[in-house]
Amino acid sequence: MSRATFRHILTALAVLAIGPIAGAIAGDTRLPGGVRGATPMTGEFPLRSALLMLIALAIVGATGTLAARLYGARQGLLSAGLVAVWVASRQGTVERTLTSARSAGPLTLLMIEGILIGAIALMIVWIILRVSRGSHGSPGGPGTERASFVIGASTFGFAASLAAVGAVCGAYLIGVEAMKGQVLFAAFAGSVLAGAASRFVRHDVGLSGPAALGTFAGVAFVGVLGPVWASVCLGDGVVAAAFAGSLPRVSGIGPSDWLAGALLGVPVGDAWASAMFQSAAPEAA
Repeated sequence: MSRATFRHILTALAVLAIGPIAGAIAGDTRLPGGVRGATPMTGEFPLRSALLMLIALAIVGATGTLAARLYGARQGLLSAGLVAVWVASRQGTVERTLTSARSAGPLTLLMIEGILIGAIALMIVWIILRVSRGSHGSPGGPGTERASFVIGASTFGFAASLAAVGAVCGAYLIGVEAMKGQVLFAAFAGSVLAGAASRFVRHDVGLSGPAALGTFAGVAFVGVLGPVWASVCLGDGVVAAAFAGSLPRVSGIGPSDWLAGALLGVPVGDAWASAMFQSAAPEAA
């Protein structure tokens, strides 16, 4: 079997087999009262829901790691994203969580959930980048370690800042309604803009190093920012806003939605920006 054929088979398995299994595992959670549509931290049994989500994310990471080992970082991220979309699609929306609870209490839980899922997402991305074919560290002596750390930290921070701005812009452009499909597409569109924007930090470097990790960190930060923004802007009126469908658009996207959107959208945005730089290079020469 050729490598290209197996690549298509692996992609098909991620969409048609692995993803549905991971989604079924993560989706076995209910709101208080037995209604489906909770998120891990807002469900009736948070510890059980969190464990199921952890298993599902392990499947996401394993799929991405296998694809990255065989075909590189971009394919690894896309394969992980295809599985993560199934996981996110089985989670409830922020709006439904608030209307079911009839209080602003879930916002704190969603913020904690965003921190945890964001941390796991960064771990998954780091592993994918680490095992991808052709990835290697740049050699350097002890005298250059401090300079490399400073450059890496500044690159990480700049990429994260640009990515966060891109993610917020995408959320406000697309996330008009709280329907699950539109929420996922808003996260994807925001992540495409995030990947494209962060490519401008170091246009000669693709999905590797501090710039790539910083991009995903910026999107993860927006996932944590959403609940905080809703709480600050709306205060006690957050439940009424949820019933009226007028939550801030960045607040209507849940942490698992941002996870799926980032894994799919960042490599797409990075490739888009890369193509722009490559087409501009001959003109400059």
